[in-house]
Amino acid sequence: MPRIPGQLRIFLIMVILTATAAALLSPILIKYLYDNVSTNLLLVALAFLPATLAGSVLPSRLGGLSDRFGRRPPLIIALLVSGLAALAVPFVQSLWPLALLWVFEAAAFAAAAPAEEALVVDLSDEDRQGTALGFYTAAAGLGGVIGPLLGGWLYDRFAAVGAFGISALLMVAGAGLIFLLVREPSP
Repeated sequence: MPRIPGQLRIFLIMVILTATAAALLSPILIKYLYDNVSTNLLLVALAFLPATLAGSVLPSRLGGLSDRFGRRPPLIIALLVSGLAALAVPFVQSLWPLALLWVFEAAAFAAAAPAEEALVVDLSDEDRQGTALGFYTAAAGLGGVIGPLLGGWLYDRFAAVGAFGISALLMVAGAGLIFLLVREPSP
């Protein structure tokens, strides 16, 4: 088993946590929107379109922010915006404010995704960057497996507010832990 540097190990735990939080809503979001906001699935799909476009166009334009301001600020901002978005969903009864909120979330993650991968490389040993990226992808995948299972269970057990609230709490906790525990190496 390859040695994983301490800061990278801490960051990978954060990746599992935040990927779990992000994936937590995947099995329930459309059901929740259909049951509580709009039964018109075309309108629901159209509400996601602006965020999808922002998420596909902005990473190449916002990726350089982490070179200017550091790797952690875009990650922390994206997690806080995502936590706010998750928390807002059960309290907003119209798709269009949600669509706008999802655009902000997509823009934040468009800046965060390149920063996250760059931080993995920065925290890894120079001769083990491929292995570090493999561990990073596995950590994100593990969160992607845990999240939907947890989200479905929370939705059934505690209704939508519980699932959205836990997702928001995990995102905010991830931001706080990255702020407190992850240190960027000096250039």
